[in-house]
Amino acid sequence: MTTLTETATATCAPTNAPALSAAEPGTSTAAPVPVVVPGYADPYLPDDADLADERLLLWAFITAPTDKARHIAGHLRAADFYQPSHADLYRVAIAARRTSCGLPGPQHVMDAIATVMASDSGRHRQLVRDLLVAIVGLDVDPNRLVEYASTVLHLAMRRHAINHAQRVVQLTAHAQPDELHALIAEAGTALQDTGMQQRYRQLNGLPV
Repeated sequence: MTTLTETATATCAPTNAPALSAAEPGTSTAAPVPVVVPGYADPYLPDDADLADERLLLWAFITAPTDKARHIAGHLRAADFYQPSHADLYRVAIAARRTSCGLPGPQHVMDAIATVMASDSGRHRQLVRDLLVAIVGLDVDPNRLVEYASTVLHLAMRRHAINHAQRVVQLTAHAQPDELHALIAEAGTALQDTGMQQRYRQLNGLPV
């Protein structure tokens, strides 16, 4: 989503901007030309829509039937969430579903969440409480629970792959030509070793 802390910053880069006009001959000054330097958000960082998908999944998980929630919990990890508070609430929700003894209905899970949160204190509990208040009553379709989870896991896979690619670029920048193949192969193996692709296929009922 120990509190998961994942930090990332949006990067901005200037685009080509119009050059300032030179002063006309015989004049002391020239009218300034406005220079606009727009930035752009890193397209690989989660945006508001991605975070909204995480919130939809959380409420769907809390309100889902026990068997469906158990399937999600078996393949989706708290570390797959980008927002730390989302990861925290997912952990709490899993613990709550265990203590609710599989009773049907979201109210049993909500009561169990309150019990789990009562054992915590301070800022962590307040963040989770605020998030829970924000997602209660979201318009979710229980039949799309796997779809919501797949979206969150796919985004986590994408972020992880990008991090590996950036790592390869850093390593190969100073590597000898005969070392490149081994470095790239090692990065690919490290990506597979995360088990994300296998969990994604199992989550969606695909052959592993």
